[in-house]
Amino acid sequence: AVVSTQSTGGDGAGEGVVAGVEKALLKMKKGESASVTVKSPYAYGHVGDGKLAVPGGADLVYQLTLEDFEQAKYKHEMTNAEKLEFSEKAKERGTEYFKAGKFDLALKKYKVITEYLEADAEDFDDMPSDSDDEDKDGEVEKKEEKDPEHDKKSQQLLLAGFSNQALCHLKLMDGISAFKACENALKLDPQNVKALFRRGQSAEMSQEWEDAIGYFKAVLEVDPKKHSGCQQDQVL
Repeated sequence: AVVSTQSTGGDGAGEGVVAGVEKALLKMKKGESASVTVKSPYAYGHVGDGKLAVPGGADLVYQLTLEDFEQAKYKHEMTNAEKLEFSEKAKERGTEYFKAGKFDLALKKYKVITEYLEADAEDFDDMPSDSDDEDKDGEVEKKEEKDPEHDKKSQQLLLAGFSNQALCHLKLMDGISAFKACENALKLDPQNVKALFRRGQSAEMSQEWEDAIGYFKAVLEVDPKKHSGCQQDQVL
């Protein structure tokens, strides 16, 4: 197979690029070509791919050419506005994956949101009150001023990130991780119905029956009309 790519954007699996190829591309230089053998676990695993006629357990050989790539900014290089925009795009992509039933890929995208926006929130919390702090070169260090509208959008997106992580974990039958994600969401909004309901589902999945009952009761205390879980099986 010949793969000529401009960039996988760290999202190779979503573009049909197997993990082994993506790892190889990260080590290549622009214009470089290489023959790469990808072992089965980093290709299509024991399942294979019927559409591509790849049998389960097959090792594959790729002829790769890295035509071009774009170096994305590192997180610490981004402004808070750029982190928010980056996170919004991750949420959109995560929702596409979720609707396609690709819950593991959706989970990765929702984790991007919390990774970037939690750091954003910490930057605000840790901001010194003294505005004339100096850096090591003796120059005044510039700080981003708080923006109430930015903070509001960031918190809403962060809440959606944790809540949607919980839903993905439930789909992947990981009740413990789902519970942790719900707890993080509820720290932001203690009365969020979706997070409350999914916390009950995670306890139920872990066979913590009494806890599950208590958590479901908490849902009804917040919104008595939520007598059915049918509306909670949706991403935010």
